Amino acid sequence: MKISLETTIDQPRHRVVDLLLNPKTLRMIEPNIVSSESVNGMELSQTGAEFLRIYAMPNGGKYQVLQTMLEVDKPNLIVTNYESEHYSAIARSRFEPAGPGQTLWMLDVDMRFAPLFLASCRFWCAGRLKRKISRTWPSLKPLRKAPAARICSLCLLDFHVSNA
Repeated sequence: MKISLETTIDQPRHRVVDLLLNPKTLRMIEPNIVSSESVNGMELSQTGAEFLRIYAMPNGGKYQVLQTMLEVDKPNLIVTNYESEHYSAIARSRFEPAGPGQTLWMLDVDMRFAPLFLASCRFWCAGRLKRKISRTWPSLKPLRKAPAARICSLCLLDFHVSNA
Protein backbone atom coordinates (compact mmCIF):
# COMPACT_ATOMS: atom_id res chain seq x y z
CA MET A 1 0.00 0.00 0.00
CA LYS A 2 1.32 3.43 -0.92
CA ILE A 3 0.25 6.74 0.55
CA SER A 4 1.37 10.29 -0.12
CA LEU A 5 0.78 13.40 1.95
CA GLU A 6 1.78 17.02 1.53
CA THR A 7 1.51 19.81 4.07
CA THR A 8 2.91 23.31 4.42
CA ILE A 9 4.47 24.18 7.75
CA ASP A 10 5.05 27.77 8.88
CA GLN A 11 8.68 27.17 9.79
CA PRO A 12 11.90 27.25 7.76
CA ARG A 13 13.09 23.95 6.31
CA HIS A 14 16.09 23.51 8.63
CA ARG A 15 13.87 23.99 11.71
CA VAL A 16 11.27 21.45 10.50
CA VAL A 17 13.96 18.84 9.81
CA ASP A 18 15.72 19.53 13.13
CA LEU A 19 12.44 19.04 15.00
CA LEU A 20 11.74 15.76 13.21
CA LEU A 21 15.23 14.45 13.99
CA ASN A 22 15.32 15.56 17.63
CA PRO A 23 14.45 12.79 20.11
CA LYS A 24 13.31 15.44 22.63
CA THR A 25 10.52 16.64 20.32
CA LEU A 26 9.19 13.18 19.39
CA ARG A 27 6.17 13.42 21.69
CA MET A 28 5.00 16.60 19.96
CA ILE A 29 5.10 14.83 16.60
CA GLU A 30 4.23 11.29 17.71
CA PRO A 31 1.99 11.50 20.80
CA ASN A 32 1.72 7.69 21.18
CA ILE A 33 5.46 7.16 21.60
CA VAL A 34 6.53 5.75 24.96
CA SER A 35 10.27 5.53 24.31
CA SER A 36 12.88 5.69 21.56
CA GLU A 37 16.32 4.24 22.25
CA SER A 38 19.35 3.99 19.98
CA VAL A 39 20.24 0.39 19.14
CA ASN A 40 23.66 1.12 17.62
CA GLY A 41 24.71 4.25 19.51
CA MET A 42 24.20 6.60 16.55
CA GLU A 43 22.20 9.84 16.57
CA LEU A 44 18.77 9.91 14.92
CA SER A 45 20.10 12.47 12.44
CA GLN A 46 22.73 10.06 11.06
CA THR A 47 22.33 7.72 8.10
CA GLY A 48 22.50 4.16 9.45
CA ALA A 49 21.09 4.99 12.90
CA GLU A 50 18.78 2.35 14.37
CA PHE A 51 16.23 3.09 17.08
CA LEU A 52 13.86 0.81 18.93
CA ARG A 53 10.61 2.69 19.41
CA ILE A 54 7.85 1.61 21.75
CA TYR A 55 4.34 2.94 21.13
CA ALA A 56 1.23 2.87 23.33
CA MET A 57 -1.83 1.29 21.74
CA PRO A 58 -5.41 2.48 22.37
CA ASN A 59 -6.21 -0.75 24.25
CA GLY A 60 -3.42 -0.11 26.77
CA GLY A 61 -0.92 -2.45 25.13
CA LYS A 62 2.39 -1.54 23.54
CA TYR A 63 4.13 -2.40 20.29
CA GLN A 64 7.74 -2.16 19.15
CA VAL A 65 9.06 -0.76 15.91
CA LEU A 66 12.66 -0.84 14.70
CA GLN A 67 13.42 2.42 12.90
CA THR A 68 16.44 2.57 10.57
CA MET A 69 17.57 5.84 9.02
CA LEU A 70 18.36 4.83 5.42
CA GLU A 71 19.30 8.33 4.22
CA VAL A 72 19.54 11.69 5.96
CA ASP A 73 20.34 14.66 3.73
CA LYS A 74 19.54 17.72 5.86
CA PRO A 75 17.50 19.78 5.11
CA ASN A 76 16.28 18.12 1.91
CA LEU A 77 15.49 14.44 2.53
CA ILE A 78 14.92 11.81 5.21
CA VAL A 79 14.36 8.15 4.21
CA THR A 80 13.42 5.78 7.01
CA ASN A 81 12.61 2.07 7.25
CA TYR A 82 10.19 0.81 9.91
CA GLU A 83 9.86 -2.87 10.90
CA SER A 84 7.47 -4.49 13.35
CA GLU A 85 5.82 -7.89 13.64
CA HIS A 86 2.70 -6.52 11.91
CA TYR A 87 4.07 -4.29 9.15
CA SER A 88 7.10 -2.85 7.41
CA ALA A 89 7.32 0.56 5.77
CA ILE A 90 9.70 2.83 3.96
CA ALA A 91 8.94 6.52 4.45
CA ARG A 92 10.50 9.17 2.24
CA SER A 93 10.17 12.75 3.52
CA ARG A 94 11.16 15.56 1.18
CA PHE A 95 11.34 19.19 2.24
CA GLU A 96 11.20 22.20 -0.06
CA PRO A 97 10.86 25.92 0.58
CA ALA A 98 7.22 26.97 0.15
CA GLY A 99 7.57 30.71 0.71
CA PRO A 100 9.23 33.01 3.22
CA GLY A 101 9.73 30.97 6.40
CA GLN A 102 7.59 28.07 5.13
CA THR A 103 8.35 24.45 4.29
CA LEU A 104 6.51 22.05 2.03
CA TRP A 105 6.75 18.56 3.59
CA MET A 106 6.06 15.77 1.08
CA LEU A 107 5.76 12.31 2.61
CA ASP A 108 5.59 9.11 0.54
CA VAL A 109 5.14 5.82 2.37
CA ASP A 110 5.25 2.28 1.01
CA MET A 111 3.75 -0.16 3.52
CA ARG A 112 3.42 -3.93 3.73
CA PHE A 113 1.05 -5.44 6.31
CA ALA A 114 0.64 -8.87 7.82
CA PRO A 115 -2.76 -10.00 6.39
CA LEU A 116 -4.57 -10.76 9.65
CA PHE A 117 -3.35 -7.55 11.28
CA LEU A 118 -4.50 -5.45 8.33
CA ALA A 119 -8.03 -6.81 8.60
CA SER A 120 -8.34 -6.06 12.33
CA CYS A 121 -6.71 -2.64 12.03
CA ARG A 122 -9.03 -1.60 9.19
CA PHE A 123 -12.02 -2.41 11.36
CA TRP A 124 -10.74 -0.32 14.26
CA CYS A 125 -9.63 2.62 12.11
CA ALA A 126 -12.82 2.88 10.13
CA GLY A 127 -14.58 4.82 12.88
CA ARG A 128 -12.64 5.78 15.94
CA LEU A 129 -9.47 7.02 14.29
CA LYS A 130 -11.33 9.18 11.78
CA ARG A 131 -12.87 11.12 14.66
CA LYS A 132 -9.58 11.32 16.54
CA ILE A 133 -7.70 12.73 13.54
CA SER A 134 -9.80 15.87 13.37
CA ARG A 135 -9.36 16.58 17.08
CA THR A 136 -5.70 15.69 17.52
CA TRP A 137 -4.13 16.56 14.17
CA PRO A 138 -6.10 19.43 12.58
CA SER A 139 -3.73 19.56 9.62
CA LEU A 140 -4.87 16.04 8.66
CA LYS A 141 -8.60 16.80 8.89
CA PRO A 142 -9.16 16.07 5.16
CA LEU A 143 -8.31 12.42 5.87
CA ARG A 144 -11.59 11.96 7.78
CA LYS A 145 -13.11 11.07 4.41
CA ALA A 146 -10.22 8.82 3.36
CA PRO A 147 -10.67 5.04 2.99
CA ALA A 148 -10.01 3.05 6.16
CA ALA A 149 -6.96 1.32 4.65
CA ARG A 150 -5.28 4.67 4.04
CA ILE A 151 -5.94 5.78 7.59
CA CYS A 152 -4.60 2.46 8.90
CA SER A 153 -1.26 3.33 7.40
CA LEU A 154 -1.21 6.60 9.26
CA CYS A 155 -2.25 5.18 12.60
CA LEU A 156 0.49 2.56 12.45
CA LEU A 157 3.21 4.93 11.40
CA ASP A 158 2.20 7.79 13.67
CA PHE A 159 3.60 10.14 11.02
CA HIS A 160 1.36 12.96 12.04
CA VAL A 161 2.05 16.60 11.44
CA SER A 162 1.93 18.63 14.62
CA ASN A 163 1.09 22.30 14.79
CA ALA A 164 3.33 22.62 17.86
